[in-house]
Amino acid sequence: VEPDAKRAKVQALDFQALQRVGYSAGAEGDEQEAAKESLRNSYAAMQSIIQEESRPHNQEESADPSSLQAPEEVEAAAPLGCQLPPDAIDVWDEDEENSGGTPEPWKTFEEAEAGGMPTEVLAPMRKAGFPGPTMIQSVTWPILMAGRDLVGVAKTGSGKTLAFLLPCFAKLALEDPERRRTAQNQVETDGTYSPAVLVLAPSRELASQIAEEAHKFKAAACITTAVCYGGSSRSQQLGLLRKRPTCIVATVGRLCDYLRSEQNWFNVDHVRFLILDEADKMIDEGSDNQIRGITHGDGGSQRQTMMFSATFSDHVSDLASWILKRPVEIRVGVKDALRANPDINQQVVIVKDQLDKEGCVKGILRKHYAPGVKNAGKVLVFVASGDSCDELAKKLSKTISGKVETLHGNRVQKDREAAVAKTTRKTTTTT
Repeated sequence: VEPDAKRAKVQALDFQALQRVGYSAGAEGDEQEAAKESLRNSYAAMQSIIQEESRPHNQEESADPSSLQAPEEVEAAAPLGCQLPPDAIDVWDEDEENSGGTPEPWKTFEEAEAGGMPTEVLAPMRKAGFPGPTMIQSVTWPILMAGRDLVGVAKTGSGKTLAFLLPCFAKLALEDPERRRTAQNQVETDGTYSPAVLVLAPSRELASQIAEEAHKFKAAACITTAVCYGGSSRSQQLGLLRKRPTCIVATVGRLCDYLRSEQNWFNVDHVRFLILDEADKMIDEGSDNQIRGITHGDGGSQRQTMMFSATFSDHVSDLASWILKRPVEIRVGVKDALRANPDINQQVVIVKDQLDKEGCVKGILRKHYAPGVKNAGKVLVFVASGDSCDELAKKLSKTISGKVETLHGNRVQKDREAAVAKTTRKTTTTT
């Protein structure tokens, strides 16, 4: 995460103002001018906030001229790790009086190691080039290492996957081999198997992504991982489960399927770390009751539970009160549902109709992939349906020289995984 003074400028869209003027894709005249004015006002307000936040930093630099260095020296001397703006994190602990308060964030890997995170568990992050923990990792790691349940409200792309995985892996790695063997034998005395770590996700793609991150720590933390989701081979997944992996990442439906069909040997009664990622989406999909059934096990009193969500609706709050014990609630970079992501440069283009919109998209892509442009990178285009996805992909394939892939629910799982793999390996436009 870059320091405040280097944060990218943000153009924010005031959705409420647009709704008040009745703006739509075909807005003209006064409505369009009102929408543009709303965008200008929102941008000015956001810029004012950014300047206000960075002002103490600038004043501190100008107070001592002797401290000024060349740009290269400043970059080299900058501390590795995340920078935490004062208003970026909200932490609330309903059990603060009994818990003694929440621990301070670990802003660097060195602070994390001093707090108890094993060096070998952090090694893959260092090897991947991360200078330090992200904002949400710096806050959640000390809380989870202290054994607390947690509700995390954070935007997508904040690094929350490793925010919840690494403390679980670290606590398992800290156990000596004899203790780990004894704990595992206690679970398996009746011949059944229950994973130590269980991660629930709303989609096959997210489950695969989380499992892929977990696999990177197989050697560092001696963790084995299996992923379970619908639309893929049951026999292959059951074969992985019978190897009794440390961590299971699963969609709710497929996990419930296995809990019913394989109940003679497989259960989740002794899960030590339970994580619900994107809990709001799972609730929206109607998985609320299934989640309650999964979490209603004999090991609930010994389980540490984490719930992550992009929003914190009443339904999410109700589920949290059901499965979490006196949790710490954190909100990182999220003040309300309509606030623009400050880490993304938002550019809003107002179009007149569908034809105008397609022409605009093609123009943007032509410019992005123009001859002579180096490292153009990948482009994601979101549409409303699978049919419109295929239709737009055909049109875009005639516009740009790069390969265009489609990813939607009408494609079989094998083709979806192939599309994701191709997009990961090479420059591809995905719709």
